[in-house]
Amino acid sequence: MPDYQEQPNYSEEKKPLFEADNDDFVLTLFNMNYEMQANCVGQNVGQDVGQAKYLSEIIQLIRENNKITKATIAKELGVSEKTIEREMKKTNKIVYIGSGYSGHWEIKE
Repeated sequence: MPDYQEQPNYSEEKKPLFEADNDDFVLTLFNMNYEMQANCVGQNVGQDVGQAKYLSEIIQLIRENNKITKATIAKELGVSEKTIEREMKKTNKIVYIGSGYSGHWEIKE
């Protein structure tokens, strides 16, 4: 194991898993090159562009109707409500003022 732990990109998450029962023995070795691939520019740029697209569309919908619900925004954009929540959480530009049905969205400039 010490030789394995000295490999580049090793982490506790990528530690080999040993599983055994009466009949079988399974050794799982995780790909330690995967983390390097995740930092590829092409992959991250595509993700960033998609997120920026949702954010600008969310802001546009809120400007049109500041009492719009997350569920309505999700339906308009064809994504899940959880995606809308994540996108709103990533930015500090969108805040909900008030409570429940009496509140509204505001966009900080």
